Amino acid sequence: MKCFQITTKKMARSIFLRGSTQIGQEVDKVSSDAEILEGTSASAFNFARKKRWIILFWIRELVWLLGNWKSKQLMQFLDENKPDVIFQPIYGQGYAYINRIALFIKKYTGVPMFSYISDDCYSLRQFSLSPLYWIDRLARRPIMRKVILSSEILYVVSEVQKREYEDMLHVPCKVLTKGIKKEELQKTIEKTNYPHYLMIYAGNIGEGRWKSLSLIGEALDEVALDGITCDLEIYTRSIVTDRMKSALTGSHIHLKGAVTAAEVQELSNKADILLHVESLDYKDSLIIHQSFSTKLVDLMKCGKCIFAVGPKDAASIEHLSSNDAAIVVVNKEQVGSRLKHLLQSDSLILEYGVKAQNCGLKYHDLRMMQKMLNDDFVRSLS
Repeated sequence: MKCFQITTKKMARSIFLRGSTQIGQEVDKVSSDAEILEGTSASAFNFARKKRWIILFWIRELVWLLGNWKSKQLMQFLDENKPDVIFQPIYGQGYAYINRIALFIKKYTGVPMFSYISDDCYSLRQFSLSPLYWIDRLARRPIMRKVILSSEILYVVSEVQKREYEDMLHVPCKVLTKGIKKEELQKTIEKTNYPHYLMIYAGNIGEGRWKSLSLIGEALDEVALDGITCDLEIYTRSIVTDRMKSALTGSHIHLKGAVTAAEVQELSNKADILLHVESLDYKDSLIIHQSFSTKLVDLMKCGKCIFAVGPKDAASIEHLSSNDAAIVVVNKEQVGSRLKHLLQSDSLILEYGVKAQNCGLKYHDLRMMQKMLNDDFVRSLS
C-alpha cells in the first residue's frame, strides 16, 4: 500500500526552479492523508471552495499546467510498482490536472483504466447566471470526456446517472455505491416510542436541504396539536448562517452540532424515524439530480423507517420511491399530510424499517459490489 505524493507547493517551485528540486515522493498510505493535506495548503483550498471563487481554482490549474510533474521520480515509482489497473475518480471544479495525470499514466503503463463519477460534473443540465461558471464547466469537459472514453467502464453512483451518461457519452456504465456488510445490519425495531417519537437527521444541510428540514419542523408543530409529538434533532458539520439557525429552531426542531460517525450510529439506534432530505428548489435540485448520498446506505442498514423529502427526479428519491423503501415526499404541499399519516400509524413506521433494510441488502450489498469490481478488473486483464 504505497502512494506517490506531489504537492501543489512543489509544483509551484518547479516552475521557477526547474531541475533543482525533487518533484514528488513515495509515502506510506498510513501517513499520506495528513501529509497530502498539509502539502497542498488545505486551508487555502477550503477557503476557495467555500467562497466559490473560480479564479483561485484556475490559478491552481495554471500551476499544474506549467509545473514539471512528469518527473523521473514518478516514472521510477510506476516502474517499480507496476500497476495492473488504474482506477480514476472524476471530480468537478478544480481537478482537471488529476485527469491529465491519469491519462499520462495510462499511456506510460499501457494498463486498463476504470473511471468513477459520483456527482454530475459533466452534463450541462445546470443553472447559473455566472459566465465564469459556464466557462469553467465547458473548459473541463474535454479532458473528462477523454478519460471516460479511455476507460473500460465508467462507474456511476445511481441509476439516473447511468441512464443519462450512457445516453450522453455512449459508454458502458455500472452503478457503484457504498456497500453494506450483512454482519453490520442493525436489528429492525419491534416497538416505537409512540406517542412521543424521535426523528434524527445527520449530515449536510447546505444546497437548500435546510429549507426542507424547516418544512418538516413546521409540520411537526401541527402534528403536536393532535396529541402526538415528534422531536427532530439535526446534527451537522455544515456552516450554519443566522437564517438557517432561525429556520431550524423551534418547539420540535433542534439544531445540534457535529458528531462522530460512532455517535451518529448511537443516535440512530435511539430514533424512531431517520431523515433523508434534498432541496425542493429548482437550482439546488439540478445539482443533486444524479447524486446518491453515502449516508443513505448507512440509514438503510439501521432497520429504521426512512422519511425522505426531495424532487421526484432526484436519483436518491427515485431509488427509494421505486423500491418502496421509504415514506417519500416530492413537494412542499405533501410534507404535513404524509408526516401526520406516518406518525398516526405505529405499524407503518415498523413496516418501513424492514423495507429500508431489505432495499439496502438487495442493491447495496458490499460483497456484491466487491465481486463486480474484481470480475471487471480480472476480465480486462485476460
